[in-house]
Amino acid sequence: MSEPLITIGSDSRAVAAARLMVAKRVDAIPVVREESVVGVISKTDIVKRMVESGGCLFGLINDGS
Repeated sequence: MSEPLITIGSDSRAVAAARLMVAKRVDAIPVVREESVVGVISKTDIVKRMVESGGCLFGLINDGS
């Protein structure tokens, strides 16, 4: 049996995508806007963005968003 597709809205924060990926045990999630896929975000995208911004992974995950 297949499960419903896991997606995230284009207006969602990266931390929400990270939490969803961890909870659903997936490596990437399609990004949707008005029922259309507009991209894909992966764990690698999130880590790359964090490193480029000089951020801390723990701060990203625990920022309360």
